[in-house]
Amino acid sequence: MGCPKLSILDEQYKRTEIKVSCNNLTSDFCVENAGSYRLFGQIISEYRSDWMLDTIPRFLFNAKEKDSESGLLYYGARYYSDVDLTYRSRDNCFEKVPFFSPYAQCFNNPVKLIDPDGNFPMGMHADMVRTAFSAGASPTSTQTLARYNMVEKIATGASTRADIRFFNKPTVHMDGMKGTASIAKRYNMVKDIFNLQMNSKYHEEAGTSLHTISDFYSHSNYIPLYSEYASNNGLSMDINDIPTFSEAQKNPALMKFIKEKGGLKTGTFKNIIYDRNTNDPDAHGNMNLDDNGPQCFGSFPYDMENMRGPTLHDAARATAQKELNTLAEPYK
Repeated sequence: MGCPKLSILDEQYKRTEIKVSCNNLTSDFCVENAGSYRLFGQIISEYRSDWMLDTIPRFLFNAKEKDSESGLLYYGARYYSDVDLTYRSRDNCFEKVPFFSPYAQCFNNPVKLIDPDGNFPMGMHADMVRTAFSAGASPTSTQTLARYNMVEKIATGASTRADIRFFNKPTVHMDGMKGTASIAKRYNMVKDIFNLQMNSKYHEEAGTSLHTISDFYSHSNYIPLYSEYASNNGLSMDINDIPTFSEAQKNPALMKFIKEKGGLKTGTFKNIIYDRNTNDPDAHGNMNLDDNGPQCFGSFPYDMENMRGPTLHDAARATAQKELNTLAEPYK
């Protein structure tokens, strides 16, 4: 089995990585080394089974190899310092975001963005866009340079443009909205705007519209409400069977249920500090399904004891992906 590595992000946004070894004969596991890191890679604490030998682990934060001479972590495209928390060379695609330092990791936002190889960091929204425009596309269309550039521009608009440039713009993230009618109007309008942007070849702007559509599913109470509706009516609890909001609006019984439950709403985002510390149930931090936070467990058949099964985060992503696939279909 080799040496699996587990990564855990706790409620204080400290990442713990554990490397274990396995005896294939007995299936016994033992911890070889473990480390707790802050978001940018600073070591909080370490454990190594061979600590008495005073050895330094070869692979550390994000499983990146540490250069023994420079003390830097090798990300592939460039080297990263976990001491001063910057890269030693600039990002190859730094021209795309001139308003951010080309030496910063994940544009100083490692909660939302990932940077697995030292290149331009992209988040979950970028991956969803690439999936939407590649699913079912003809082999020839996926091989053209023009198409590749188009999809990458859309992916940039859906990730860094939306999450970095328009970080505090509520309309981009479907934040702070109340009422099913007003949310439906906004949702449907953004879909229309996306088609206009695609037809006008405003691809980055179109990507930002897709980000807004996706955020509806992770920032609103739609997924939890549908989970309750499906459970009450004996419907499938498979996350792939959840209707998109476009489909839901054509289902009178579902829309009536949503209305009886008080209607749709999205979390209110004020600032990061407030978001992480408030007890307000309508705050973005207590409503969002952006990752597997505490609010994401318990609705779908999730086995808490064995930590298996879909979460509300998984359901939100799957349903958003389904809608993005539909929107991307005419442009493949």
